[in-house]
Amino acid sequence: WPLACGYRGRSMGDVEALLDAVEAIVALAQAHAASLLELDVNPVLLLPQGHGVVAVDVLVRLTTVEE
Repeated sequence: WPLACGYRGRSMGDVEALLDAVEAIVALAQAHAASLLELDVNPVLLLPQGHGVVAVDVLVRLTTVEE
């Protein structure tokens, strides 16, 4: 958390965008809960306030759900 809030003289990170990104990842996981095998978002770069976040690498593995 200190890094997001401007640790050691750095500018405040875009915490609002980070929270939005986390909520979107949770929504994706919930929407595909029955078929989600793996979900990895790493790393996430927190840009300065007002500039968002960047997910550098994302892995989503789904399976077909048979009914």
